[in-house]
Amino acid sequence: MLKMKKKNFIILLILVFVIGSVAAFGGTAIYLGIGNKAIVSKSEYTSLKGFAQDFSKLYETDAYVKSNFLWDYNTKDIQEQICKDFVKSLGDKYSIFMNKEEYDAFNNDLSGSFFGVGLTFIKQDGQYLVQETIDSSPAQRAGFKKGDVLLKVDGKTYKDQDDMMNAIRGPKGSKVTIQYLRGGSYLEATMIREEITVSSVQSKVIEDNIGYIRISEFDRNTGESFENELTELENKGVKGLVIDLRLNGGGYVSESVKVADLLLPACTVTSMTDKNGKEKRLDSDASCTNLPYVLIVDSQTASAAEILAGAVKDNKGGKIVGTKTFGKGIVQSPFELSDGSCVKLTTMEYLTPNGNKVHKKGIKPDFTVKLKMGDATDYQLNKALELLK
Repeated sequence: MLKMKKKNFIILLILVFVIGSVAAFGGTAIYLGIGNKAIVSKSEYTSLKGFAQDFSKLYETDAYVKSNFLWDYNTKDIQEQICKDFVKSLGDKYSIFMNKEEYDAFNNDLSGSFFGVGLTFIKQDGQYLVQETIDSSPAQRAGFKKGDVLLKVDGKTYKDQDDMMNAIRGPKGSKVTIQYLRGGSYLEATMIREEITVSSVQSKVIEDNIGYIRISEFDRNTGESFENELTELENKGVKGLVIDLRLNGGGYVSESVKVADLLLPACTVTSMTDKNGKEKRLDSDASCTNLPYVLIVDSQTASAAEILAGAVKDNKGGKIVGTKTFGKGIVQSPFELSDGSCVKLTTMEYLTPNGNKVHKKGIKPDFTVKLKMGDATDYQLNKALELLK
């Protein structure tokens, strides 16, 4: 007869119970405490084991620092920096980790309001060029003009455009000093940051009874705002429509699709594919405007704005004028963490209705018309008006 120590026998009974339970419940979560140890489900164990193997250096470093570092430190700050560097190390500039404050600011931007000075700029040939100032904003009152070259913010230079933008923005009522260049003269302006509210859709009637709608970005209200402006122009009896997507860096895909739905009959607007090859197709319905229209795009027309341009081009909804678009054909999805921080991660790639890739390729307009900095005449707009006459 096989003899067994009492302790070993108890352990064997526990193992038999656990193995039987796992078999009976198909590996679902089971917790069983044995002193200071715990028994978990197979899936949980596999996940934890994989994490421990993948990040063993981090675990070892943490253990050594805890035991030997001379001074106190804030684990929350370290964890946040690790998350930032983790996502950054993926090598995708569009995937980022945002702490709660940064994520709140990001959401405020897409709601159409933020605290800043009210100027827009682009990066061209390594320089930050002012494009426009918002009416009655601190930047407009300070005298900024299109073509001014932004050099420093509070004495600091920035290589990344988003870093430059974030430096200009800040708490309401705080001061910011911008050094800039105009025609060989070095200038400086100190301003008080204010709440800047921007409507992403603006419209007017221009020459020859043509309606003009400018879409600056696709925020949470763009689809509804575009529909309202379009209806108003239709009621005024305009004979055609110019839709200006220049400098539109994108935003919500859903809002871009809403605008496309108002311009196109029943058709595919775009299709998106994830890492597993799962496809999601977004379509428009049959109802749409009867007005002829032309889109204007440029090298800063990107992302969700390119979805609209690609849908119009492939479905022959209207002509496109300008220069080749930016070429951002990927979609980021926000994943909010328990503390309010967020990982904005590239999760899908989108294609035009004809199956053409946009990422790093852009969309070529039907009529290429270039503009030079300082041109007094808007040749792109003139071409769009010519096509509608």
